[in-house]
Amino acid sequence: LSWSPQFCKEHGDEEKNAAQCDVPKKYGFILHGLWPDGDGLKDPKWCKRVPAVSAPVLKQYFCATPSVGLMQYEWAKHGSCIESDAERYFHIATQQIAALNFPDMEIQSRSQTTVGAFTAAFVAANPGMAADMVRLDVTPLGWLKELRLCLGKDYRPAPCPRDIGGEDADTRLRIWPAR
Repeated sequence: LSWSPQFCKEHGDEEKNAAQCDVPKKYGFILHGLWPDGDGLKDPKWCKRVPAVSAPVLKQYFCATPSVGLMQYEWAKHGSCIESDAERYFHIATQQIAALNFPDMEIQSRSQTTVGAFTAAFVAANPGMAADMVRLDVTPLGWLKELRLCLGKDYRPAPCPRDIGGEDADTRLRIWPAR
């Protein structure tokens, strides 16, 4: 999940991002993608040729991923490796998001926090999830960029493999507000 306020701070003036960044109602977390991890650093990608995501599917799931280009790209690169069709891929991914609870991001953006403290708040809001199932990526200046959730093949939360990366728990975290 990408933190849209940070993305828009960095890329909001690009015309291709207007649907996400130049709107009255600002997005919070958006679906970047759902993809499989292979052994080590060998992630399967571009597994088969797939047709473009249809207009009805783009329209149905646009609120989760407000970029047609990103939706097409993620379906072709990663979705083709784990699902049979784009509608099923986006349906499963958006179900995952809908099941999540997020800490109050406005409060988080005003506090001095760390990756570990944010992860703890996120885990507390999501029973059944543990800190080892969550990874955060930040910019070089410590701004929240991405929240990664690790799932098993059954799409249930699972501990992240060590090679998934993410920031150390004591890393200072800053969060661009969603206003």
